[in-house]
Formats: sequence, C-alpha cells, structure tokens
Amino acid sequence: MSNAESSGQFDKRGDWARWLVLLILVLALVGPLLYRVLSPLRSEPETAPGVGEKLTFVQLDPLTSEGRSLNAADLDGKVVLMNFWGTWCPPCVAELPHIAAIYEKFEDRDDFKLLAVSCGGGRGDEDIPQLLRETGDLLNKEEIDIPTYTDPQHKTRDAASQAGGFENAYPTTLVLDRGGAIRGVWKGFHPKAPGQMETLINRLLKEPPTGGG
Repeated sequence: MSNAESSGQFDKRGDWARWLVLLILVLALVGPLLYRVLSPLRSEPETAPGVGEKLTFVQLDPLTSEGRSLNAADLDGKVVLMNFWGTWCPPCVAELPHIAAIYEKFEDRDDFKLLAVSCGGGRGDEDIPQLLRETGDLLNKEEIDIPTYTDPQHKTRDAASQAGGFENAYPTTLVLDRGGAIRGVWKGFHPKAPGQMETLINRLLKEPPTGGG
C-alpha cells in the first residue's frame, strides 16, 4: 500500500472519529431534553404528580382572542383543559391540532373551558407583541381556530409547578375538575394523550357541580 493510500485511509478514519465524538456530545446535551419532552407517559396521567392538588391561582390574559383577563374564580364550576405550549416547540405544534379537535367537541358547553396558553421559551417576562405575532402566524398556517392566552409573568405556571403539575416541560396539559383540582397531567406529546384527555373531560362533565357551584 502506498503512503498516499495509507494517508487517505487515516484521514477517513479521523473524520469518522470526529463525527462520532460530535454525535456523542450532541446526544449528551440534547438527550435529557428530548426525554423530558417526548416521554409524556412516564406515569399514568390520572396518578401523575400534582393530581388531586387544587390550582388555586390563575392569571391569564387573552392573546389571539378578545376578552378580559381570567382568574381562578372565572373557572368555578367548569371543567378546564389547560395546555401550556409554544410555537418554538415541535411536540407542541404536533399536539395542537388534537387540542383544537377536543375544543371543537366541547366548545358549545358553558361548563367547559379551553385555556391554550402560548408560552415563550425563556423564564423572564414574555415579549407579548412577538408572542402574539408568532402565535397568530402559526394558527393561520395550521388553520387552527382556538382562543389562546398568555401567562406573561409565569404566575400561572408557577402555581401549577407548586401544585406539582408543571416542570417547565412543553407541552404540559392539565385537566381541572369543576372545583379547580388537577385530575390529569400530560407532559410532552404522545398519540394516546388526546384520547385520554377527551375521556377524562367527558367523565368530569358528567359529575355534578359541588358546593353549590
């Protein structure tokens, strides 16, 4: 074998080694995030951490829809589907048509409420004009017609986190009963999740209001 051929094989092996090292580094950095986002069924939704706890604080502002800000009292007596999502999050975008389909099935009921909360990617106060633009563009592109809200100072997410139902993972979807208690938690997106959400909502809507609500 000539020196040139030997050198060429060595270069190829070196290239493969560099690519392998790069792949390992990428997996090390991205792997844990992908696991959190793409593994929503680590526990059963109705026995997940946070289930049974009451979400006592809600403060959401309308984003692509008109209306006033919402608080926990506005949800009394309603079954709530609360979806924390972001336009920057591929699993969120994949789940969104399913959330819209659930909304279409129950939107005529006065005792059901969808809170689709569009979230920015950071932890600071959110840039509402940018969030409005990006959310509106995505909804138009996907031909999805749902009311969306914003949690500009993370207060509702913080309350959900204190209740155990939110870990800063997107998407995260909660189902609340008429009394504001968390009855189901889904972290990430899985094809089984929309059916589970709809089944739970149907069951909770059949439960009578309590405490005169």
